[in-house]
Order: sequence, then structure tokens, then C-alpha cells
Amino acid sequence: MAKPTVTLIPWDPYSPKHVKRMVEQRIVCGWHAPIVATEWKDGHINGTKCIYWIIFPQDEPEREKYLKMHIKAYPKETEELVDSSKTLLGNPRVPTNVKLLPVGHIALGLGVGGAAMNIAERMATEEPLNARHLLLDTVDHDDQSDKDFAIANYGGEFKIPTQAWYERRGYRLIGTVENLYQDPDPNGKIWPSRTVFLQKDIV
Repeated sequence: MAKPTVTLIPWDPYSPKHVKRMVEQRIVCGWHAPIVATEWKDGHINGTKCIYWIIFPQDEPEREKYLKMHIKAYPKETEELVDSSKTLLGNPRVPTNVKLLPVGHIALGLGVGGAAMNIAERMATEEPLNARHLLLDTVDHDDQSDKDFAIANYGGEFKIPTQAWYERRGYRLIGTVENLYQDPDPNGKIWPSRTVFLQKDIV
């Protein structure tokens, strides 16, 4: 099956609807939901953080089918948002005001994650960032593979741990930190876990 095409649209930290949707998606993801309206918002505004929605463009042949699948899995996300972000990387931006229905990073099983990463990596190497080294962090694959940990924090087990997924894309392990993040699961429990830092060099 062909992988879907996706488009990245900047998140709008000034929009209550954008913030609410991002919090809902971060709750599903299992971490950082409490800081969306504070640290994430401030970072996006001042340019130290760049956050995008992942959407299916109008010319994606299977767009309606993919959207129905997403809404069936996440019925809270039926309301469309509007491309209203007036800043990007700390610089002014003219929003399109086009309606959009974000699927975020939630639909990884459809190949959306890979398509979005291709775009994000390409954008990072272009103006104004001109990156030559890409760095990210995620949960250690052994911790994320633990059944109890995965169910408590993500609502289910992973077919492929995130670390392994990134490593398949050419990222390599450069460091590990114990208990860097202290985000509680939906029941309030904080799980001990390792955070791994990965790097990909752009030639």
C-alpha cells in the first residue's frame, strides 16, 4: 500500500483551540501535556521550538479514508482548526486561514510519521536553520518495550520502539540520561525511565 502524502502546518500557540488539541494529543502520547500551554507556547513564540501539525493535503487521493480512520480512533478530534499561526521560528508569518484537521504524530502506523520526518529533516537543512546535525531525544527502547510501562503511559504496547524507528532512519545513540523527564501517567504515577539522545549527521 502506498504511503500517504502529508503537509506540515505551524501550530498556533495563541489559539485556545490549537492549544487544546495539542494537549489532547500529548495526553494520548503520554508525556509533556502539562507544559504545552507554558514551555511549548513560549518556545514556539520566541523561536526556540518549532511545532507543526501533520495534515493530509487536499490532493492526497486517500485523504477522506485516512481522516475517517483517524476520527474513528480519536473521536474527540472531529473539529477542524484554522491555519492561524502568525509566527514561525520567532519570525512573522502570514497564515493562510485554511481549515485543517491535524492527525499529528498519532497516525504513525499509516506511514505518516516517516513522511512528516522527511519533510521536517529537509526543512531543518534549509534556510533559516541550515542544520548539519539533527538531534532528538526519546524513551530508551527497553523501557518503552516494557508492557506495563507502555500500557500505563501510552495506552498500549509498541510494535516498534521509537528509538529503533529513529535508528532505522539513520540516527545513532550519543547519550543516555536516567529519569530526565518526570511526567506522570494518567493515574499520577511517575515511572523511572531512561532518555536516549540520538544524532543524525547531514552530509
